Amino acid sequence: MKKTNRNLVVGVVILAVLAGFWFALGQTTQEKKSSNAVPDSLWQSFSWQDVQELTIRRTLFKKIDNTWKVEKDNIFFPITLGAIDQIENFFADSQLKGKVAQTTVKHTQLEVTAIQGIHVTASTSSKKVVDVIVGKSGIDFSSCYIRKSDEDTVYLATPNCKFTFDKNEWRNLSIMPAVNNLQIEKISIEQDGAFRELLKQGETIEWKEGDIDLDAEKVKNLMSAITGTQAANILLSSEETADAFTTPKATIQLDIKDHDSITIIVGTEASGSEYYIQNPTKNEYVYTVSKTRVNDQWLIPIDELKKD
Repeated sequence: MKKTNRNLVVGVVILAVLAGFWFALGQTTQEKKSSNAVPDSLWQSFSWQDVQELTIRRTLFKKIDNTWKVEKDNIFFPITLGAIDQIENFFADSQLKGKVAQTTVKHTQLEVTAIQGIHVTASTSSKKVVDVIVGKSGIDFSSCYIRKSDEDTVYLATPNCKFTFDKNEWRNLSIMPAVNNLQIEKISIEQDGAFRELLKQGETIEWKEGDIDLDAEKVKNLMSAITGTQAANILLSSEETADAFTTPKATIQLDIKDHDSITIIVGTEASGSEYYIQNPTKNEYVYTVSKTRVNDQWLIPIDELKKD
């Protein structure tokens, strides 16, 4: 066999071996995603799909009709978008970088005490598979200290579990779905018996209200204020909240290219500093938003929007 042909055969064999290696690596990654990455050391081996309940500090998460909800005041609400995926990915991707303590001496320093740390549990329908205390972040901030709640040994784990679990608000307080503001073509506002229409001019960024030219940057800020607002609170609809929308303060509608329009209804005062807000597509819930946000950033009069 000529030397050139021999080299070609050797090259093909090497490529085949490499292809097999990468295929095996891909399979291993998929298998890793189906169960936790550090069995026996911190928690039992489990599939995330089997987890039915989760607690983080005193907050309870429960899978209801195959959808994760978070409890507050004995009511279960939708969860912040992406939060559960982030938690699942942590359990799938976590790896131990080593033991950093085997007694209680460093527990306070590493913030893995019951008072300082973040207590996390996860349970299937039949057993608890996770019961750990998350401590402070490691020096590199890509890792954290963590221990089983009934053991003294502290591990350094990656990725950063504190970043995953250290949140004060888990409920989804978004009033509307994600919106591309560039696709908004009309903003209609009905307030105090008056009706307004802010119209985008074709495919340009120019806007008009009637015959008046509007400042494009000011309209952009108006749209961002409406679509980017996070509610101060979310409540279940009730007879009390229904009364808040009998005579609404204002109704705002966004007409969006290639998308259903979105309506936001501003009701009466929820308190001295907030209004009740409703999105009819989510009518099982009522939100509250600060009066300052609504009055100063949503319901801007035409004189403050027109070009100078």
